[in-house]
Amino acid sequence: MRKAPTWAIILCVLMCLMGGCGSLSHFNEINYRSQLAFQQEIMDNMNSNSEFEEMQDSIASTFDEIINPSEYQIRWTINFGYIGFIVSALFIFGGIFLLVIKPFSIKLAYAALFFSIGVSILKAIIMIGFYESSLISNFASFGNFFSIGLDFVLLIILYTGSKEVYDFTQDYHNQYQ
Repeated sequence: MRKAPTWAIILCVLMCLMGGCGSLSHFNEINYRSQLAFQQEIMDNMNSNSEFEEMQDSIASTFDEIINPSEYQIRWTINFGYIGFIVSALFIFGGIFLLVIKPFSIKLAYAALFFSIGVSILKAIIMIGFYESSLISNFASFGNFFSIGLDFVLLIILYTGSKEVYDFTQDYHNQYQ
């Protein structure tokens, strides 16, 4: 029986955690329309209270710019939510197959990481184009850049780890059967 190396166990745990947390985030992206409706309801309730009218007008106009995205933005956010579910599933399967030790395990982990990096870069580029304010665009893309950084760390761990146990072309596997 082949035993997964320590780096593969650590990578499996990290990929499964990132895939699980990512799927929660992508679920929120898919439900973006309902979140916008809830935010609008809060803004309407805030505007109906005339206690702090001057301050409310200032806050309301600022929030209106952030809360009322275009239909194009909404569609892209929802689309990236669905694409993100695929990336999250690849992450989870890629991590699990590092423990299962199949001939395609390493390739699947590489595919998950490269696909995630590509989608995050594309998402960051598109999301930055949505906003005119550099501060808002920085906040919108921070999660994408953080994800890219984590993906590169995982990619380095995967690249530098010994892959002898995953090599089915040598006689190595005969020692453990």
